[in-house]
Amino acid sequence: MKNNFLIALVGSIAFFCAHTAVAQKFTPYMGKAKKVSSALSPKVLPSEVQSAYDVKWYFLNLNAENNTVALSGDVTIKAEVVYPIMDTFSFHLHRSYAIEKILINGDEKSFETRGDERLVCDLDLTQGNLFEAQIFYHGESGGTGDFFSGISSKRDGRYGDGFHVTWTLSEPNNAYQWFPVKQDLTDKADSVWVFVTTTKPNKVGSNGILTNMVDLPDNKTRYEWKSIYLIDYYLISIAIADYQEYSIYAVIPQTGEEVLIQNYIYNSPDCLELHRDALDETKDMIEYFSELFGPYPFADEKYGHTMGYFGGAMEHQTMTTTGYLYDGIIVHELVHQWFGNLVTCASWEYIWLNEGFASYGEYMWYENAYGREAAFKAFNNDIIRAVKNNGKTGSVYVPVEFIDNENRIFNTTLTYDKGAILVHMLRYELGDDELFYKVLQTYLQRFAYGVATAEDFKLVLEEVSAKDFTTFFEQWYYGEGYPTHNFYWNITENTININSVQTVTAPNATPSFKLAYEIEFQYDNGDTEVVTFYQNEKEQKFTHTIPEGREIQNMVFDPTHWLLASGIFYYQPNAINNRKDDPKISIYPNPASDFVHITFDDSWSETKKIDLMDASGKHLETFQTCDKNYQLDISTFASGIYFLIFHYKEKSYAQKIIK
Repeated sequence: MKNNFLIALVGSIAFFCAHTAVAQKFTPYMGKAKKVSSALSPKVLPSEVQSAYDVKWYFLNLNAENNTVALSGDVTIKAEVVYPIMDTFSFHLHRSYAIEKILINGDEKSFETRGDERLVCDLDLTQGNLFEAQIFYHGESGGTGDFFSGISSKRDGRYGDGFHVTWTLSEPNNAYQWFPVKQDLTDKADSVWVFVTTTKPNKVGSNGILTNMVDLPDNKTRYEWKSIYLIDYYLISIAIADYQEYSIYAVIPQTGEEVLIQNYIYNSPDCLELHRDALDETKDMIEYFSELFGPYPFADEKYGHTMGYFGGAMEHQTMTTTGYLYDGIIVHELVHQWFGNLVTCASWEYIWLNEGFASYGEYMWYENAYGREAAFKAFNNDIIRAVKNNGKTGSVYVPVEFIDNENRIFNTTLTYDKGAILVHMLRYELGDDELFYKVLQTYLQRFAYGVATAEDFKLVLEEVSAKDFTTFFEQWYYGEGYPTHNFYWNITENTININSVQTVTAPNATPSFKLAYEIEFQYDNGDTEVVTFYQNEKEQKFTHTIPEGREIQNMVFDPTHWLLASGIFYYQPNAINNRKDDPKISIYPNPASDFVHITFDDSWSETKKIDLMDASGKHLETFQTCDKNYQLDISTFASGIYFLIFHYKEKSYAQKIIK
């Protein structure tokens, strides 16, 4: 999902398993999450009563229009009893809907309403039995049109004479606002049918394949969508408007199989003309990411888009609902079909597994189009810089007490931006793109059509790479903030001495970071040398041998933009060269505003070389003089500290000046 009002959008920039292979649906961590959620909202996770059954099939049979959020119809939930005895059937549906009747295996049952939870009691269903619950209802839940409103309806005036459109967006916990549901991320339905009857000329977009369009009396049409892939509750959707269909095909590289890309966009020539190029690019994206991650995971059905009127997009399975169509948002939602839909986070605590990877997918596509150097520079300027400014505290991990807080789950800085940086830094830690993609493919294959936690991903990462990432996850995923390294340096003979002092932005949460980083040494002949250092203490000393005959002109921290970290260089001359009683050189005035006068001892009668450096150690200028007196013009310099390095014969001396 991408919310334009929450997320700084980036412009232009797995293996396939049979869908019958299912990861385990119920995971041990759920006990803790349920205990915490009981103090939050009853719709976040299913009640203990709902844990008694496993959803197999949703069948939504609804009446809906493009200009209202009012719904009527029935929803069938087919499920299997997983407790020894199930005496109560429970589901969630917004309290504003009127329930006409509930049938259990065809028999009408009485029910209770407790807030947004509805319960059918006095059942006698035993473990292993399949049952069908059919709920007939009508009404509306408000439809505020806010981004996280489960169902919304608005008039979109951007194209032609304007279009009324109704759409759903159930993430994270809002499916109950439009259909009866068990909102449990670990319980994916094995399949879903979505039938919607609407007035012509409306079209209805939804999940899976459009198997039929049935003409009905009173100028109505029933659209019948069916999907046989496992699906989480929040990925089920409908979108209704006067659409035109624009469809193309992609080809899965590994199999040669064609995949339908079915787009429902407003029925206006200018709408199609404006978005045709971006929609066509979807073909190349599907083919590219199929090579990186494994074949597009819903190839037997389709991929596509439906238009709505909201500030972002939502990766509904096989058919994204979006308010905008351009390459950055298209690629983000497409990557979700692997990271989020094929493998879904097992709890909103682990939303990084969805959004962090989808956000990084934008830069992977940018890298494919424009090259690594351009992509990494853009990543640094757009994402790393944003997190340095706004992400001084807070973890990528969402603490369980916030799993009903939409703004915390979908925090721009932490979930999307820093989440993408974590993927980027893992790529750096692995040091090999082939290994990086093998990790992603293995993860997607192992948990295909199921759910996973961040620890599940970590185990795959460690297994494939044979490396321990415990420290990485402790400080970057569960930890907070980022480090800055202040490098104090000087040179003795042909060796640069560096004292690195680390400070952090969230010392109470993450007192220090252990990390490898690169420093680029730029020499006077134009050569560069990139050296990797590993720092595991808050203050640590390093040395590096300077190539013979070379002088350092500048140093750059993290030159290829891999890390969420900063480095600042400060030249710190040797103490022996800072003696105030050294009689050979006098400088006055100091501090100065316009000119600095330098007088040399009579013994310095030959040519003297002088290097001018700023406080970071960056070389600014070199000049020479044979005279006893030299006047240095500093009138154009910025205020600050500078160093003059005097070289005479075999000796060097440093003096600090202040502007």
